[in-house]
Amino acid sequence: MSETDSAGIVVLPPVVFLFCLIAGIAASFAYGGWITGVPAPFRWAAGLFVIVAGLAFAISGVDRFRKLKVDVRPDKPVARMVGGGAYRVTRNPMYFGLVCLLTGLGLALGAIPLLASAVVMFACLNWYVIPREEAYLTRTFGDDYRTYCTHVRRWF
Repeated sequence: MSETDSAGIVVLPPVVFLFCLIAGIAASFAYGGWITGVPAPFRWAAGLFVIVAGLAFAISGVDRFRKLKVDVRPDKPVARMVGGGAYRVTRNPMYFGLVCLLTGLGLALGAIPLLASAVVMFACLNWYVIPREEAYLTRTFGDDYRTYCTHVRRWF
């Protein structure tokens, strides 16, 4: 493994998250698209539940990387596979957390464009970022990573 070896991610997922968050909020205020007919306390309860669950997964994922002294950035080389903790449930707990955060905010605020931005975030991660990471991890760890993938789902 060389120092320049990585998954080839150009735009980091937190940047995509911020873009989707800002675009979703801006579109909500500019074009409307608010959820009606659902009382605010129910929307807030559902949204907060999704936010807390997502943050728990994201924090658990980051914590696992830090405990194993692995760089959390997908544009950097990795020295070892990360498993255990939230990685027993999903191969992408940090990304799952970001999508949940957008979804929960959209639910809590009742903002359909913000919910749509969560779909955009999911699509960007699922069809651009994760395939590149998976190809890199397969090249780097071979059968160990392939075996891991057969036991743990990409998302949930």
